[in-house]
Amino acid sequence: MLSSHYSGFGRWILSCIAGVALHAQAAPQYTATLLTPPEGSYTTYVYAISNAGVVGYVEPFSSIGSQPAYWSLQGEGRVLPTLAPSAVGRSIHYAYNINNAGQIVGRSSTVLGDVHGYLLTPGGQIQDLGALPMTRGGTHSPGSNAQDVNGVGSVVGESYTDDGLRAFLWTSNGGMRNLGVLEGGSFSTALAINDAGSVVGVSEVAGGRRAFLWTEAGGMQDLGDLAGGANSSTAKAINGTGQVIGTSQTAEGSRAFLWTQAEGMVDLGLLSGHVESFATGLNESGATVGYSRTANWYTSPFLWTREEGMIDLNSLLLTADPLVSAGLTLTYASGINDAGQILVSGQLNGRSVTAVLTPVPEPSTWVLSLLGGGLLLMAVRRVRRGETH
Repeated sequence: MLSSHYSGFGRWILSCIAGVALHAQAAPQYTATLLTPPEGSYTTYVYAISNAGVVGYVEPFSSIGSQPAYWSLQGEGRVLPTLAPSAVGRSIHYAYNINNAGQIVGRSSTVLGDVHGYLLTPGGQIQDLGALPMTRGGTHSPGSNAQDVNGVGSVVGESYTDDGLRAFLWTSNGGMRNLGVLEGGSFSTALAINDAGSVVGVSEVAGGRRAFLWTEAGGMQDLGDLAGGANSSTAKAINGTGQVIGTSQTAEGSRAFLWTQAEGMVDLGLLSGHVESFATGLNESGATVGYSRTANWYTSPFLWTREEGMIDLNSLLLTADPLVSAGLTLTYASGINDAGQILVSGQLNGRSVTAVLTPVPEPSTWVLSLLGGGLLLMAVRRVRRGETH
């Protein structure tokens, strides 16, 4: 072994190499970009981030109701098209999710007064997704809500039926399909879909509600809950490798979870001094975001990875960032894209703000590898020259 030939210099070399490896794996630091409301006087609400941008909705300081909105990753906002013009009477128009191609889904009031899920293309073409059939009248008029869209344009959400709310899967060639409920349940809603067509969400069961995974081959699968959960869990997102995140009750309160086919449901823990945690977003690498709360209901956003565990995003903000110097404090994280950019909410000088956090560029992997290799080569040459001390 190299360390058996010498002590001081060899140990220094090995510690440097170890330091390079640790630096390469450490959680990144972030800078923040505030999201600017579209032109006009609006209250802003955000829901989701993808590689193509951010979506949510805005409420004008008037009586015309909400408007769906889009923001670029650089923070510029604009109002989106709707199924029907906004009118006095609090029309409902929301954008809930966006895929990496820039397709957007949400719900919007129609000219008939119903509220339907929609699919909006990057070019501004909006499609009414309709609703599942209702034949018997009831307390709800026909209506639907689109919650997520995958990379091939398949949409999931929920729609009213004669038997209650049902999760649906919509495709361009098959229309809207009822995904059913778990045994003993009377409602279900689908919250996310990956590019393979696997769907996750929540369904009522006898005595509670459970997170589910739906696939074409296996139908609707109950994902269970964490120990002490008492039939209370919800699946929030699924990535391309089949990892699922969400929130489950435990004997000690709500906990963010990660579910995989191999491991089942795993508790992601809490931030220090907190009592509950909630997972809200997941990217293709398995990085998870959400928020954790104290007993006094103060919340902090977190980033969770297998390498680092759960970290308060406030601790990862670059101290030199002008917004941090001005007093930016983060309270909530709602999504993360494949580039590691995170959608957050917080407080700045007494006002509520929303922002995109972007990882600070670090030395690339090949640079770190060259550095580590160079240090090792120095050690070998000194050993060959007999420089052991």
